[in-house]
Amino acid sequence: MKKFYAFNVYNELNFLFSIINKDNSNLHKHNIEVSKIAKILLENYDKKLPIDNFSKRVLNKLGVDSVALAYRFHDIGKTYISQEILDLDRKLTPDEFEVVKNHVSIGVHIVKELFKSRKNMDTFKQALYATIINIIANHHENIDGKGYPNNKNGEQISLLGKVARVADVISALMTKRSYKDAWNEKDVLSYINQNKGILFDENVVNIANQHWKSIVSLFNKNQFESIVLSRVQKAM
Repeated sequence: MKKFYAFNVYNELNFLFSIINKDNSNLHKHNIEVSKIAKILLENYDKKLPIDNFSKRVLNKLGVDSVALAYRFHDIGKTYISQEILDLDRKLTPDEFEVVKNHVSIGVHIVKELFKSRKNMDTFKQALYATIINIIANHHENIDGKGYPNNKNGEQISLLGKVARVADVISALMTKRSYKDAWNEKDVLSYINQNKGILFDENVVNIANQHWKSIVSLFNKNQFESIVLSRVQKAM
């Protein structure tokens, strides 16, 4: 039943996402990767480790599978950012970076408006929408308080947000982008470890280390999935 409700909300949001941004298969691929990495990190998070009340509540109510689906929408706000800026083959200027940073507040607004438009939702769907909003709002916040948009520090960031921060960066670094080549897996892991306690939560990074082979294997599996997704999008 949990998966049934989760896929209902997922399909609703994914339809919106596909219509707005159907030509950007790279963004869809990234969202899938982040979701799968997040699932590995969450299902291996020791219950004895610190966890905020919100993350604990939604994980208990929805389950890891449903929460992992929510990560596919962490970048939905980028559908309203100029594709020209997103596809630049160089480092962004300060002004361009400010534009891109808006994708967080835009994404939160999109999902909140969709949430408000739905009437008589049960508590499961309410929790799932709240989860998506929380992930979007926190996925660029850093442990040291120097992230965006709200400069939250470690204790202020939900576990879901801490997981999103790590998963998002792993996917971004492992993948070729217009402005950079793909990093090799050793350099990605080194970067994650070097920024433990600065950008990333220490406990989440430790889990990434323990399950690194499983995380890396996702990128080979996603090659086929991304090809199928691209063909479906072109047919729309």
